[in-house]
Amino acid sequence: MGISLENAELVSLALTTFLYGLFFALFLITIVVMSYKVTEDIRRQRTRILPASLMMLLVATTHLIIIWIRAMQGFVVQKRGSTQAFYEDISDPTSIIKLTCMCLQTVLGDLVIIWRLYVVYDKNIIAIVPAILLVASYSAVAIVTISLIARAHTGTDIFHVATSWITAYFSLTMSTNVICSGAIAWRIFFVGKPLGRSTSLWPIIFVIIESSALYALGVIAALVSFLSNTNGQYAAVDATVPLVGIVFSLIVLQIRFHISATASYWSDGNPTTRTAVCQWVQPSSFPANGEELEFPARPQSIQMAVHVTKQTHTHVSSRSDSMVTDPSPDFKKSAIL
Repeated sequence: MGISLENAELVSLALTTFLYGLFFALFLITIVVMSYKVTEDIRRQRTRILPASLMMLLVATTHLIIIWIRAMQGFVVQKRGSTQAFYEDISDPTSIIKLTCMCLQTVLGDLVIIWRLYVVYDKNIIAIVPAILLVASYSAVAIVTISLIARAHTGTDIFHVATSWITAYFSLTMSTNVICSGAIAWRIFFVGKPLGRSTSLWPIIFVIIESSALYALGVIAALVSFLSNTNGQYAAVDATVPLVGIVFSLIVLQIRFHISATASYWSDGNPTTRTAVCQWVQPSSFPANGEELEFPARPQSIQMAVHVTKQTHTHVSSRSDSMVTDPSPDFKKSAIL
């Protein structure tokens, strides 16, 4: 078993409390950032971001309160006669509530990323069908798992109750997050590069990939420790609840700060380098359909006409007949946030 059950619960208490504090700080920063220099676009984003973040915070807060209640009952009151006997009772109501919070938080996190996937793929319902099926599948698995654990006899080991269901749950939720994040990153990269090569969207892509990897590592830690029959899985499972909120907040904040940057696009050619610079502006400042804006290139660059519509920028090079489409501000902002 490695670490003792009592020590594992103490590690879980300390780790979860620390991660919750980090999540709470990021939540407050998100509110401040979304309230600073409020525009119509930010106001529209805020109506989606803040409710989702608030729900995650409420679930994480409930989860943390339950953990502290269990610590008081186990270490101070010594319910069931001893600390070990209390924590070995996996069917205790507080244990079931804590497990329910964990499952609910993962569902919320995956639903948010499915929404991003939906918007990035131009609100094409077909693009999110596989992800929805995955969420529906592991939600059903979670219900079955919680039901089996709630009916377990006192003293039954967690490693011998619904083992296959718990393994399936962790595998499905990790697959959902990785697949959706990968699909979003792929879409941003291949739709967002205007002249064959672009570095302007790489920071956003890296944020999505790194955040997905952070969550995936947390789930892998919980799954590996569970399959290894070590009590460390209690700390790993409890840590996933605030971790979901942290990942969500990090994506929002990092992309929110990056949006105000200038997006620079370029493509190399012989004998000179062609360059065009485009500022990320508010949708309301766009000209009417068909209007043409001239962006001056650098001294050694070839002049380039940029046709701007309300939905897309189409960059047409005077040297080439090729045409590449650049995503609209709605794609760059609303799709990710």
